[in-house]
Amino acid sequence: MTKEELVGVVADNLETTKAEGERALAAVLDAITDTLAGGEEVRLANFATFTVKVNEPRTSRNPRTGDAVELGETVRLGFRPGKGLKDAAYDTLIAGTTKKTKKAAPKAKAKAPKAKAKASPAKKAAPKRRLPRKK
Repeated sequence: MTKEELVGVVADNLETTKAEGERALAAVLDAITDTLAGGEEVRLANFATFTVKVNEPRTSRNPRTGDAVELGETVRLGFRPGKGLKDAAYDTLIAGTTKKTKKAAPKAKAKAPKAKAKASPAKKAAPKRRLPRKK
């Protein structure tokens, strides 16, 4: 789903115009962004938790030269889905209780089934030695 599609869904749910839906969505996203930029986490019950963590500076190594490289502070953003979101995804994707709005892509022609590989022995035999060619 794109942002435009999401704006359309929000506008339909609020029974308003797309411009109003876009302003509502922008307000929510701005609030989440501002809160994370302030170093706080955002908890939306039954949906998700957004977190922000600052990783301390550290010393690493250049794999080619082996030289020490100083890495500065980095910011790591996190997203943990809530129970409601997990349950909805499970019900939709696993249990098959979804309403499909788009037609599935046409299936490609069926290929001949591949032969199953034989189970490999527990130990592989040593490679055979080749004799030099005679001239």
